[in-house]
Amino acid sequence: MSEEETILQREKEGRLENEFMVVLSKQPRYNNSTGKYSLNFAGRVKLASVKNVQMVYAGQEEVLMQFGKIGKNDFILDFQYPFTPMQAFAFGLTSLAYKLANEGG
Repeated sequence: MSEEETILQREKEGRLENEFMVVLSKQPRYNNSTGKYSLNFAGRVKLASVKNVQMVYAGQEEVLMQFGKIGKNDFILDFQYPFTPMQAFAFGLTSLAYKLANEGG
């Protein structure tokens, strides 16, 4: 395979649209009333956390999956197609595992 045909190069050139589904973490927007960057979880997430995340198709706004903190040790995980329950659950576990690994327990 030549360098021109790598997945990274094809993505840079916009040639992946019909080959792969690109899903990204939605970027937070600045909220003038709070003076902070935030995501709109439509009331589902109650606490600020670096673990709060929403996944969207590249270039779109529709939330495909969201994971967020609702209590001291409680989180929500909402998802829809194209994610399967197993994929969504694995995503949530990786978010929590990273926290546990870096906090030592």
